[in-house]
Amino acid sequence: MKRAFSKLLASVVTVATASSLALLAFPSVAHADTDLYAIESGLSGKCLQPAPGDLAQSTGDAIVEEPCNGNSLQQWGVQGSGHDINFENEGSGWCLDALGGATDGTRIVQWNCEPITNQNWGWGGYGGNNLVSWVANSGTQSIFTPGVANGTAVELYASTFNADEYFELVVNGWITECNPCGWL
Repeated sequence: MKRAFSKLLASVVTVATASSLALLAFPSVAHADTDLYAIESGLSGKCLQPAPGDLAQSTGDAIVEEPCNGNSLQQWGVQGSGHDINFENEGSGWCLDALGGATDGTRIVQWNCEPITNQNWGWGGYGGNNLVSWVANSGTQSIFTPGVANGTAVELYASTFNADEYFELVVNGWITECNPCGWL
């Protein structure tokens, strides 16, 4: 009986250790009870996602445009309101982040979800559909699409309210009727 208990205990410890290591290897995904949306460029019709290639998807990966295909890397949970909106990626569990200050050319990446202004977004400008960064509470920079080729990384640039800064939230293939929504 003592030997059977020792084997059982060893098995439980092995499974618990493996589970703990798995939790360390991948970010936890703790989404609010919200719908998931694609963030689609009005210029290219492509969706924002972390750069493809690395299956592990890591913090600091560039956010790029790829053809919309509905995969989990193109699905974003939306939390917050006003200019405190946060986008958490369903596939990776990381958040949309302006890596740096409110300056032209700031890289848009995925990063650990934290209560920092680099991850605060709002809607404004071109028909109310510019995705505006509130890094350092500025509200002067929008996500900009510098091209339409697959894999093009998006960046921040001073808001000019042109079509290359126009983004829509899409759910189940449909543009949301309330973009920008009252709850955003």
